[in-house]
Amino acid sequence: EKLVEEWHKCENEYAVLTTYIQKIEMVHEDGSVENVNGHHEVPHLCQSGWSYADQRLVRNAATGYSWMLETPKLTHLWGAGLSFSKCHAEINVPYDPNHNQVFDGEEFSRATRLWTAGYDMY
Repeated sequence: EKLVEEWHKCENEYAVLTTYIQKIEMVHEDGSVENVNGHHEVPHLCQSGWSYADQRLVRNAATGYSWMLETPKLTHLWGAGLSFSKCHAEINVPYDPNHNQVFDGEEFSRATRLWTAGYDMY
């Protein structure tokens, strides 16, 4: 219910809510999230870099944090940890069939494919 509410705040049919979720230990039984820095904050994908091993793949870096947001914040990255959109995103922009069994590096490719098809990541 909360994800649907946040998605509607984007006012964008092609919105994709995406992030890396926080540790489950930080979520209370009532659904509220532990407040560790004195204000409500959410993980925000905003940094990328080269892969550690061979420096050939672009990959997401650790999340930054945004706080006191009234609406979801645009980003240029897509995270596999959580991705919420209308199902037409999966139909219109499927995973690249040439990247069979790719795990490391698929997020940057997915963000590029979604964005060039008209989707915006938040």
